[in-house]
Amino acid sequence: MNRLHHDKNLKKIKSEGGFTLLEATVSMFLLSFAILLNFPLLVVLQNENTTSKVRLGATSLARDLLDEVRSRRAIAPIDGQLQTGLDKLGYEYDATTYICTTKPNIDEDFNVTGCSTSDNNTDLRHIVIQIKRNGQTEPIHTVQTAFTRVIPPPAAN
Repeated sequence: MNRLHHDKNLKKIKSEGGFTLLEATVSMFLLSFAILLNFPLLVVLQNENTTSKVRLGATSLARDLLDEVRSRRAIAPIDGQLQTGLDKLGYEYDATTYICTTKPNIDEDFNVTGCSTSDNNTDLRHIVIQIKRNGQTEPIHTVQTAFTRVIPPPAAN
C-alpha cells in the first residue's frame, strides 16, 4: 500500500512539471500581440517628446536673443533681420528679429506687418522674435514685447 501511494504521488509530480510547448507558444503570441498594440502609442509618445524638445529649444533661443537685444547700448530699429543656423539644445533654428518704433501687427499666418522703423525720436522699442525650425515656413515660437531704453544713447559728436 505504501508503494502504491508513492507511485500515485510520482505521477502527480510528473504531470505538474511545467508548461507545455503549446502553452508557451500561446503566451508568447499574446505577449507579442500586446507589444504590437502598444507600438503606435510608443511612436506617438516619441514624436511628442521630440516636439516638446524642439519647442523648449525655440523658447530658450528666443529668450537668449531677447536678452541680447535688451543688452545693446543703442538699439536701432530693424525690419526683419534673419539669422540662420542658430543651434540650441541640439536643434538648428532660424530666427527673425523685428525691432519697431510702433506696435507691429501679427496676423493669423504669423506675418509681421506695420513694423515702422522711421521714428527715431522715441526710446520705446517693440520687439518681435520669430523662431522657425530649419526649412519650415511657420514659426515654432513667437515672442513679442516692448521696452524703453534705460541706457542713454551715445552722444553725437
